[in-house]
Amino acid sequence: MKPANHLKARNVVLQGLQDEIHRAKINEKHLMDQNAEQKRKISSMVTAEMDLKKEELKNAGLNHTVRNQTFALEKMREELDKLKVEHRDLETRQCE
Repeated sequence: MKPANHLKARNVVLQGLQDEIHRAKINEKHLMDQNAEQKRKISSMVTAEMDLKKEELKNAGLNHTVRNQTFALEKMREELDKLKVEHRDLETRQCE
C-alpha cells in the first residue's frame, strides 16, 4: 500500500473513531440529563412521602384524641344517667 493510501485509510479510521467518541459523549450527556431528572423526581417523591408520613402521624394523634374524648364522653353519659336515676328516686321519695 502506498503511504498516501495508508494515511488516507488511517484518517478514515480516525474519523470513524472521533465520530464514535462524539456519539458516545452525546449519549453520555443524554443519560446524565435523564439521571438528573430522575434524581429530581425521586427527591420530590421523598419529600411527598415525608409529608404524607407527617400527616399520617398527625391523623393518628387526632384519632387517639377522638377515642379518648369519646371514652370520656361515654363515662360522663353513664354518670349523667346515674344522676338522673338518683334524682328521680329522690323526687319519688319526697313525693311520698
